[in-house]
Amino acid sequence: MTREQKLLALWCVGAVIALAAVAFLFSSRGSELDATRAKAAALHEDYRALYPDQGVAAEETLTVIKRMRDHQELARTEAERQLVGALPDEYQRSDVTEASSRMRADLSALKQRAKRLKIALPAQLPFETSGFDQAKVSLQLAQLYLYKQVLELCMDAGVSRVSGVRDGRSHRDLTGVYAVLTCEFVLEVKLSQATQSGQCTLVASLLTANQPQWELAPEGAPAGKSPAGGTPAQPGRRSRLGGG
Repeated sequence: MTREQKLLALWCVGAVIALAAVAFLFSSRGSELDATRAKAAALHEDYRALYPDQGVAAEETLTVIKRMRDHQELARTEAERQLVGALPDEYQRSDVTEASSRMRADLSALKQRAKRLKIALPAQLPFETSGFDQAKVSLQLAQLYLYKQVLELCMDAGVSRVSGVRDGRSHRDLTGVYAVLTCEFVLEVKLSQATQSGQCTLVASLLTANQPQWELAPEGAPAGKSPAGGTPAQPGRRSRLGGG
C-alpha cells in the first residue's frame, strides 16, 4: 500500500468514527430533543392565541394599556375615598397656639354635651393639662380629632360613662403612605333588659395619610424610628376614622 493510500485510509477511518459519535449523540439525546420540540410547539400555539397572525399595532396596544392604567387609578381613588376620608383643615395645623385653641373649643363642647346628656367623662382628657408639644403638635392634633369623634359617637350610642381615654400605639404602613393612630376608651354601658351596667374597653383607630414629621415606625418596629435609608412617601392629606 502506497503512502497516499495509507493517508486516505486513515481519513476514512476518522470520518467513520466521527459519524458514529454524532449518531450516538443524536440517538442518546433523541428523547430530550423530542420533549423540547413538543414544548416549543405548545409555546408557539400559546403565542398565536395571544398574538393573532394579523398582529396588533403598537399605538393600539399603548391605548389599551393606558386605558387599563386609568381604570386602575380610578378604582384606587374610589377605594381611598371610601376608606380614607378627609381630615378637616382645623386639624391640620402645626402651630401650638392654633392647636391649643382648637383643643379648648373641642373639650368645652364635649363636656357641655356630656353634661346635658348626663354622661360622665373622665376628670381629665388627653392634652387637657399637658397641652401640646411643638415637635409633635401635628400628630397630637390628629389624635385629638380621633378621640373627639369617638366620644361623640359614644354619646350618640347612649354610653352612660366614659371612665378613661388613653392614647394608643401609632404606626405607619410599610410603604409610608398611611398612618394608623389608635386610642383606648374605657366605657360603661347599660345591658339590655337589665338594670346593671357593664364595662368594656374600646380601641378605635384613625386611618390617615402619613406625615413625615410624625416619624412613625412601621407596625412592630421601635416607636419614633424609621428604617435606615428609607424615606416615607408624602401623600396627599387624607384620613378616616375607624374602629376596632
